[in-house]
Formats: sequence, structure tokens, C-alpha cells
Amino acid sequence: MRAQEKSLSVVIPGRTIEMVEKLAMELQKRRYDMYYRDYEAQRDAYTAELLQIQHNVRLLEMLKPTLDTDDLHANSSFGALVGEYQTIRTNALITWQPPTIKKVMDVITLARLTFRRQLIHKESGLFSNDKTKRGQEVREITALNTEIKKMEANLNE
Repeated sequence: MRAQEKSLSVVIPGRTIEMVEKLAMELQKRRYDMYYRDYEAQRDAYTAELLQIQHNVRLLEMLKPTLDTDDLHANSSFGALVGEYQTIRTNALITWQPPTIKKVMDVITLARLTFRRQLIHKESGLFSNDKTKRGQEVREITALNTEIKKMEANLNE
């Protein structure tokens, strides 16, 4: 259950180091207007979030060569949708925090499978009245879900 534990992150999506530092400074200015326990809890939360963001940035910096190679592949494969894929991939890498290059490649494969499943869900609205096409989509999603579960089990090892 490593991924589920790590997905309970203290980082609020979209926040940067600068944003959290600014919030912490504003909290510092208001500390005398608050109960001490509330101030302490909020300060600790900002500190934990800042440390997690810094850790995530270091993790992605270490993986930069691998991610650059994957970006080239993604640009040729996904075209205009590459941004959505990169978001899914980054979230997966931060969630799983793979310790080896093999695990990094597994997380990238998991991100591709998840992205493909997301695309099928988006396409399903286009063919909602066509039962044959809808059946094919359901079978493909089922197969993708099976592969995703296998990859997650592999990453939990």
C-alpha cells in the first residue's frame, strides 16, 4: 500500500516553495492574533509542506535525463495532449517515488496506461449511442485496468 500512503501528501497541488514561504511569513506576522496551538499546528503544516515540495523538486531533478527522453517519446506519440500526460507522469513519480531506474520506467509505463485509460473515457462520450464501439471501449478499459493493477502490484514489491 505504499502508493496510498504516499498519496496522502501534505502538498497542496499547484503550490510552489515561494508561495508556501510567503504564507509562512504571513502566519508569522499574525501569530499574536491566534491561539498558540493553532499557530503551531499551521506553522508545522507549512514546514512539512515546504519540505515535501523541496523533496519532490530534488526527485524530479535527479530524474531529468530519463524524463527528457520520455518527453521526446511523448511529444511524438501524444502531440497536443502531451501536457496532460506529463502531469499524470509527474504525479505518479511523486506518489510512488521509485528507488531504481527500473522502477522509474515502471512508473512511466503506469502513467502511460493511466493516460490511455483517461483518453478512452474522454472518447466514450463521442460514441455513447454506438453499442459496438461502446463495447470495444469497455473491453479496452477492462484490459487497461488489469495492466494498471499489475503495474501497481509490481511497484509495491
